[in-house]
Amino acid sequence: MVIHGDFTNDNVIADGAPPHATGVIDFANAHAETPLADIGYGLWRSGRPHERADRLDFSRARRFLQGYASIVRVSPDQASAIAVYLRGRGLQMIAKRVRAGQNGTGMLAQVQWLSANADAVADMLAAALP
Repeated sequence: MVIHGDFTNDNVIADGAPPHATGVIDFANAHAETPLADIGYGLWRSGRPHERADRLDFSRARRFLQGYASIVRVSPDQASAIAVYLRGRGLQMIAKRVRAGQNGTGMLAQVQWLSANADAVADMLAAALP
């Protein structure tokens, strides 16, 4: 399946009051992968309280997953796997910057936090489901 590859709040077009999603932009990172990866990739940015935060905001991450799961069924096992994709996204972003000759370690604290809290993140995501 083709996924967006950067499905964050920044790439969703919303309309109305209260706002509701009406579209998605920026398909530059689209590629073939499991849809679970797109959730993890999206949580890399949209699951944190702000762009420079080195931890997830569990409330934001739960709401993000619950929104997705309101449309597409996600099992607790799949939700736990999303935590792996989330951490993988951080490693991917570091590697991408290193290959481009940029300092890629700025995201290292986020990956370290995800590694140290892997069980709690997986449990939180699984518990977010109905």
